[in-house]
Amino acid sequence: MALSLTKYLLLLLLLLGSRFAQALDLQTPRQNVLLRVIELGPIPDHRLQLSAVVDGNSHPIDEVVIAAGVSRLTGYAPDAEQPAWLLDAGGRYLYYTTLTGCGFEGEGMAIFRSDLRGSKIEPVLGGCGILTMEIVPINRLNYLLVRESHGDSHEAGFWIFDMETLRPIVHADGILRKRSGANATYDYCASFPKWKKDCQKVTDEILQNRRIPLRLRSRHPIRARVKANSLVVSVSEGLSTCDEESKHSLKLPKPSGQVAILQACPDEDHYEIYYRGLRGTGSREDLETIKIE
Repeated sequence: MALSLTKYLLLLLLLLGSRFAQALDLQTPRQNVLLRVIELGPIPDHRLQLSAVVDGNSHPIDEVVIAAGVSRLTGYAPDAEQPAWLLDAGGRYLYYTTLTGCGFEGEGMAIFRSDLRGSKIEPVLGGCGILTMEIVPINRLNYLLVRESHGDSHEAGFWIFDMETLRPIVHADGILRKRSGANATYDYCASFPKWKKDCQKVTDEILQNRRIPLRLRSRHPIRARVKANSLVVSVSEGLSTCDEESKHSLKLPKPSGQVAILQACPDEDHYEIYYRGLRGTGSREDLETIKIE
């Protein structure tokens, strides 16, 4: 029996959709939790839908955009050089990165944390440079180490976050690398080193107490709460919404009440912010920055 035109078109759409919407289930350290990654578009878009599969039930987390080569879709995050996502040791939270579109060649990134049901999503850090993350032990507790760099310069820095409160413990210039061996020590390099002698050994106590030789940076502001029930955001298609005249405005809803601050605008009246796919400029009057103790 010949197919009707409508059925033929539906079949064609399904076939085309299956070509790009390929699902991949990745193992995690928790036996009853899988990370489901669905590719929503062909290369080089790298648009992905992240879901957590808990006890066989799938829970959508977020739709993200990742850079080529950032993640290996055939392996779980700890096996990748620059993981796009990882699960904390207790298996409660999923940390994931997404491109924001600002910065040098649009390499800006943001990191979010979600529970495994996607009901609570919080920004960890955002910026207009490259962010990579891993979990490191400090004094027998796990912390989130985030390295930041910019493709157009040799500047580098790093953050260390408390994984329970998302409070940034350290923000400093340079590079931090874990030393091999039993002792909990790190190599700290104030910039990209040419020789190993350019680096110094730092201990857990130096990191936790933010002591010399760390070249400290400000830890504030990186996140903000939305004061009202919605936030009017000026949106532009440029690499920085601070620099270009806005093409249109959108109202940002307040599901979690927090946005990631990418940068402070030169006019000192606005922040460039990011929240779940939306990047734009918001007035400081409408945002309450979260202060760091």
